[in-house]
Amino acid sequence: MKLKLLTAATLLALTAACAPPAPAPEATDAAAAPATPVAINAPAGAYALDKSHASVTFQVMHLGLSRYTARFTDFDAVLTFDPANPTASSVTATINPASVRTDYPGNYRATHQGSVYRTWDEDLAQNPVWFNADVHQSITFQSTALTLTGERTGTMTGDLSFLGQTHPVTLDVTFNGELTPHPFRPTQAAIGFSARGSLNRSTWGMDNYVPNIADQVDLIIEAEFISPEGSVTQEAPAPAAQ
Repeated sequence: MKLKLLTAATLLALTAACAPPAPAPEATDAAAAPATPVAINAPAGAYALDKSHASVTFQVMHLGLSRYTARFTDFDAVLTFDPANPTASSVTATINPASVRTDYPGNYRATHQGSVYRTWDEDLAQNPVWFNADVHQSITFQSTALTLTGERTGTMTGDLSFLGQTHPVTLDVTFNGELTPHPFRPTQAAIGFSARGSLNRSTWGMDNYVPNIADQVDLIIEAEFISPEGSVTQEAPAPAAQ
């Protein structure tokens, strides 16, 4: 009996020694392949903001009850666009803080007796504890890098300056589409983007009423950009059939 067991054990050992090695498990932490951007036919170059189809809105939690929403009405941006290499694209934007609008519904002075400001918009724009627009007359953003996260998405980092300070912010950007040519501008192209991001206003020194008015501010940006006139060549119409 012992001889049979020894023989069986020997055969199993030889079989194991002769068997091919098991394949190594696939690495689970391998770097993901870089995102491939969707094909874009719009030309490269500097694009101007289509102000009729753009908005800059922000939201902040008020007393933990609602996301108070306001917007700016005076802003501009220039996009330097490279469809062949989107990560080489860049954006420069400027906002007039005095253009903040809240749609405050009532008589501001009646409910804020003693205020030197006629309206809530004026208070928010000019008060030194808010945007202090009489002293700091512009808010600027200059992108510094763009990383693709999908064929239509990416993260854009940049320097945001207001209240005399500059700090980095990150925006999640979505490429919505293009029109080449634009249906109403036959020698120009149009491209559109949405962007979302958040920041802590106290980083720039605006910390009044925290936490009743939240520190975190959420940004919602929609923008269409137009290429220069003549940047799109119209195709000649096909000859009429004889």
